[in-house]
Amino acid sequence: MKTFKKALTVVAGAAIISGSTLVALPASAGDITCRTTLTNRTIDGNVNVPAGANCTLKGVTVDGNVKVNSNSYVNITGKSRIKGNVQAQGQRHVLVQGYSRVDGDVQAKSGNSAYVGVAYVDGNVQIEQNFGKITVGSSQIKGDVQLFSNRGRNSAYTKTVFNNRIGGNLQCKSNTPAPYGDNNRVEGNKEDQCRRL
Repeated sequence: MKTFKKALTVVAGAAIISGSTLVALPASAGDITCRTTLTNRTIDGNVNVPAGANCTLKGVTVDGNVKVNSNSYVNITGKSRIKGNVQAQGQRHVLVQGYSRVDGDVQAKSGNSAYVGVAYVDGNVQIEQNFGKITVGSSQIKGDVQLFSNRGRNSAYTKTVFNNRIGGNLQCKSNTPAPYGDNNRVEGNKEDQCRRL
């Protein structure tokens, strides 16, 4: 009898007992909001960087996505791994660097700047309608690299694409000024503004 009471006490901390039915409490999704530096940990869900916040992920594994909101900054570095996508909308700055890996896509749209350098991306890199500095360099990307309709300063160095290994296509359209770069090994096609890169 004492053993049975002890067992009920332990189970009650993690479950609700209704009559003779044992009902487990729902597990936490593990999503977090990041406004600081996180190091050397695993996050079971998604990471959300709220509007105007700064977030650094160093040596971090994220089982879900990283979402970067308006006027926010994220630095993914130190061999971090993102098992989903990096999705930036209206960002101040998004960096994927330091031998970090993204299993999905890196997407930066309608924001300021974006940097993918010394990184591994298993999906696509899609950078669209941004107005700041854009760099895709010294990285391995299994999918496509797409730079569409980005605006910037008058210097061509505002948008650089160099020393990459790209498994899909390198596609650049309607960027002002056109991207600059060289030494990209592309298994697919080099198209439009990036056909000589």
